[in-house]
Amino acid sequence: MPSKKRAARPRADSPKSGFRPELFPAESKAAEAVTVAWVLTLMSTLAAEALGVLTRALAVSYGPAPQFQVLSGTFLLVAVIAGLVTLVLTIVTVKVRRVPPPRPLVTLAIVSGVVPWITIGLLLWR
Repeated sequence: MPSKKRAARPRADSPKSGFRPELFPAESKAAEAVTVAWVLTLMSTLAAEALGVLTRALAVSYGPAPQFQVLSGTFLLVAVIAGLVTLVLTIVTVKVRRVPPPRPLVTLAIVSGVVPWITIGLLLWR
C-alpha cells in the first residue's frame, strides 16, 4: 500500500502561517512567570474544588463516614488557600501584562477564587 505524504505545515515565522509577531508585543520574563504561576494556581484551585465536591458527595451518599468528611474539609482548605493566591495573582497578572489575559479566563479565576469562601459561609450558616 503506497504511503500518503502530508503537506508540510508552514513554520510559525513564515509568511504563509498567518502569524504576525509585530501584532503581539513581547511580554517581559516577569510577566510570563506571573502568568504561568497564575494559571497553575487557578488549575490547583479548580482541582481542589472538584475533589472537595466529589468527596463531599461521597460523604453524603455513604452516610456518616468521617474519612470522607475530613478529606472534604482538607480539600476545602486547599481550595481556600489556592483561591486566595489565585485572586492575588489575578490582580498582579492583569497589571503586569502588556496584553491583558482573556476576559473569560480572568472571570473564571475570580469566580474560582471566591467559591471556596462562599462554600465556607454556607457551611457555617447551615
